[in-house]
Amino acid sequence: MVWKDDAWEARFTLRPVGLVLSSLRSDQHGVYMCRVDFRQAQTLNRLVRLTVIVPPRAVVIRDSRGRPLNGSVTAIDGQSLSLLCTAPGGESG
Repeated sequence: MVWKDDAWEARFTLRPVGLVLSSLRSDQHGVYMCRVDFRQAQTLNRLVRLTVIVPPRAVVIRDSRGRPLNGSVTAIDGQSLSLLCTAPGGESG
């Protein structure tokens, strides 16, 4: 986009700049920096941390011995029950 105003006798060229990440992958996590350089002023930097969350492949409920449970579990009145929920494959980078 070019802007011109004869009253100011100035001409500006504005170009949208940025970064577009499509189809994000977990290895694209990290810190990204935007840098703006000026001719007669100090350079400005801004940082942003990107976290990419990968959904788990499955959710598994296991008993206290680590055995996967499928569908239902039976417990006896008055006794305790321990269940462990795991989600293998999910990660946050």
